[in-house]
Amino acid sequence: GETYLVSDDSLMRSNSRFEGNAVLKLKVTSKSVIEAFKGNTGVQIIDDYRNISCLSSYSKVNVKGLNWVILAEIDEMEAMTPIYSIRNSILLISVIIASCVFLFAFIISKRITVPIKRLQKASEQIGEGNYEVNVKVTSQDEIGLLTETFNNMISQLKKQTEEIEIEKMKRVRSLIDGQEIERKRLARDLHDSLGQSILTVKIKLEEAKNAEITKKQTIIFETQELLKNIINDIRNISNDLMPPVLEAFGIEQGLNKICKDTEINTGIKVQFHSNNIPDNLDKKIQIYLYRIAQEAINNITKHSDATDVQITISCQKNTISLNISDNGKGFDINKNDTNGNGIMNIKERVELLKGEYKITSTSEKGTQIDINIPTFL
Repeated sequence: GETYLVSDDSLMRSNSRFEGNAVLKLKVTSKSVIEAFKGNTGVQIIDDYRNISCLSSYSKVNVKGLNWVILAEIDEMEAMTPIYSIRNSILLISVIIASCVFLFAFIISKRITVPIKRLQKASEQIGEGNYEVNVKVTSQDEIGLLTETFNNMISQLKKQTEEIEIEKMKRVRSLIDGQEIERKRLARDLHDSLGQSILTVKIKLEEAKNAEITKKQTIIFETQELLKNIINDIRNISNDLMPPVLEAFGIEQGLNKICKDTEINTGIKVQFHSNNIPDNLDKKIQIYLYRIAQEAINNITKHSDATDVQITISCQKNTISLNISDNGKGFDINKNDTNGNGIMNIKERVELLKGEYKITSTSEKGTQIDINIPTFL
């Protein structure tokens, strides 16, 4: 910058920093000079005697008899250089800070998103049935805790899936074993009862071909009796497959009949009681309850050595209760829980009806089976 004097004839009265021999030779008529001769004092940006924009401060010289003005000027570019430098520094610092913030945010977002993406990928693999997935825990924060919990969940799912598969195999095995047992029973009944009876009829008819008239009549009468027995055997086998009394008269009469038949065939005293059974009870529930009772009675007659059996069926608050008890020798539930098809079949039927069951047994004191089934599936 520079400071210089200008007289009322607009000639410079001091040396110029930029112009040589400027005294009384360089005429200055800038806006600041004009304002100063008007008696004004101020600061403004103007074009100086070189036509260069500058920051100019001007005032009149207060000396008696001297009509001069004094000006102090600095080029705008020179004056603004520190400001521009500060501005550039601020911009640079701002860019550095913004970059640091962005980098920090990027790192933090990666620390959050990468584990989440790993969890997402692992979830997709689990959805495809792969339970061997294990997500690596890379931090001890909330994300790490979430990952650890996710791994525990995978372990639980794997364990439950294996248990479901084992239970499924048990049920399939039980179903197949039950079918085989039923086939063997039917085959035995057909062979021992119907087969032998039909063979006897065949022999009788062959014998009648060459017999005398009187003998033929006797053979025909005996053959008729054999055919009646065969018809009864076929009817009994059919009743075992689907009891007509159950279809015609409902669960109460069906259970009552099976109790009476068991008492007649085995000599075991079987008492049956029923209470408040609805007439519109679902057919599926009736068949399943009948099969449960049939399975329980079959187990009692084969294994319990019981002399007295109590069967009670009742309905209260939309729940059917079936209670079966005996005074037999009992059994160890833990040892027999999965070994006997009878117990397994009872449990499966109860679960299919969305019911609950409880089996208690005490050595030499008998067994109690309590079953509760909702009346509406």
